[in-house]
This record gives sequence, structure tokens and C-alpha cells, in this order.
Amino acid sequence: MILLISAGAALAPLTICLFALLDAHTPRQAAVASMMWLVAGEELGITAGTLVAGALAQQTGAGLALLTAAAGGGLGALALAIRKADLAPTSKVPAV
Repeated sequence: MILLISAGAALAPLTICLFALLDAHTPRQAAVASMMWLVAGEELGITAGTLVAGALAQQTGAGLALLTAAAGGGLGALALAIRKADLAPTSKVPAV
């Protein structure tokens, strides 16, 4: 249960950061499309994580499968480090 609560608690700041980045980089006219891409990306990540973790859990047990969460977090941190300059807020008209 503690593991599930910890995982859920990690999702809240991630979601807030994703929405903040979306708001900072998306023109108002593209808000719906950018939200669609955000949801599609999240679903693709969930699908890939489920595929890998499920296969590992069947073959080796839960211990190694749980490492897929750490690997996913590491890949996210790597992508952030590589694209950090692109994530600086742009000046745009605030949404009304």
C-alpha cells in the first residue's frame, strides 16, 4: 500500500509540471491539440511501461518489474537535461 501511495504522490507534481509546461509553450489556438498530444504521450508511456513491467513480472517477479518505474523516471530526467533550453518559458499572451 505504501508503494502505491508513493507512486500516486509522485504523479501529482509531474502532472502539475506537465500542465505548466503546456501552458507556457502552447498558443491559445492550439490548446486543445496540445492537450491531446499530452494525453496521447501519457497513454503511450503507460502502455510501454505496462508491457515491459508485465513481461518482467512474469519472468522474474515484481522486484525487477518495479525497476521499470525508476528507468522511466531516469529517461524523463535525461530528456529534460537534453532539452532544458527548449523548456524555458516563452512570452505569450496569457489565457483568458
